[in-house]
Amino acid sequence: MKKFLAILLAMMLVLAMGMTAYASEIPGGENNQEEEVVGGNEGEGGSEGGETTGVVSIQPRDTAAAQAVTINKAYTLTGSTAKLPEHTLSFTVDMTSATVTGATAGTKVPEVTIEDITFNADDATTTKALTINLPEYVATGIYTYSFTETDASVAGIQYIEDALQLKVTVIQGENGLELGGIAIRQDDVKTDEIANEYKAGTLEVSKKVTGNAGETAKDFEVTVTFTAAEGETVFSNIRYTLTGNAALTKIDGAEVAAAEGVIPYGDGWTEKTVTFTLRHTDKIKFDNIPEGVAYVVKETDYTGDAYDAATYADSAKGSIDNANDNTVEITNNKTTEVDTGISVDSIPYVLMMVLALAGAAMLVARRREEY
Repeated sequence: MKKFLAILLAMMLVLAMGMTAYASEIPGGENNQEEEVVGGNEGEGGSEGGETTGVVSIQPRDTAAAQAVTINKAYTLTGSTAKLPEHTLSFTVDMTSATVTGATAGTKVPEVTIEDITFNADDATTTKALTINLPEYVATGIYTYSFTETDASVAGIQYIEDALQLKVTVIQGENGLELGGIAIRQDDVKTDEIANEYKAGTLEVSKKVTGNAGETAKDFEVTVTFTAAEGETVFSNIRYTLTGNAALTKIDGAEVAAAEGVIPYGDGWTEKTVTFTLRHTDKIKFDNIPEGVAYVVKETDYTGDAYDAATYADSAKGSIDNANDNTVEITNNKTTEVDTGISVDSIPYVLMMVLALAGAAMLVARRREEY
């Protein structure tokens, strides 16, 4: 009897070990839970901010309702004055490379779509929810999708070049199929947000008048031409500040009634000209210029007013770099010869000589009187 009980106990242990091994091999098994749910799930109490994690139930199979999960889409602003441009981010899921593992042979990979997300110019919100629409899954398995961000060539935005990965794990739950995990990988690292970067810099133009005939109260007209990098379009609001008597007068050749502090992007531009006037020590500073935008500073020719040709320091041309403040100082020099006949610088010496001669004359006169 004891032998029989021992054999029975051994058989039960072997059977239990076999069931544990089987459970570890199926999707959702005890040892296959590395994937976390990213974001919430509409209709299942998930939060839009992407903080909910755990098992999210799939909609019942007898409905065609799509399931949506969200992940944060975040921006890093690089540059002391950087503010977002107006733009829309789009993503394309490559269904030709989509795969499923751990499923019955012949299981098809259903389509996933990702909604566009729009940011407004100067948007204070740099993080928004990106919505991923999941299909109805009808079989357990690990479904892997590759998706890419569309490069819309908006100036200053650093688009994600490499493909990202979406992995959806479908398991058999107590009441039917469930999502055991949803994960996003960027650069092969699991992440709870997809990150982009926007870079912008500054340009300051100042005035210096030199020479004994230089007019410090004269308005000198200057034009800056901004040109976007090849293939890119500017959708950023470039702001400007004026110092002293500086005045912005024209944008793209059209008169500006009053300084508004912003150069609007309109429908987007690839080239923009800004005309302004500066007096001695005046400045104008442009902020939030997308990185890579080229500039050319050119002053109206004043050689006809007897000024030397204007000089530019450091250079009249350049390209915006978010890491440095770009500066251009324009110097106008005007000198003239002063013809006075007698140099005023010698007057003290002349007076001293006159006084000396007068003293000598008085001394001679006294001596004559004595004799």
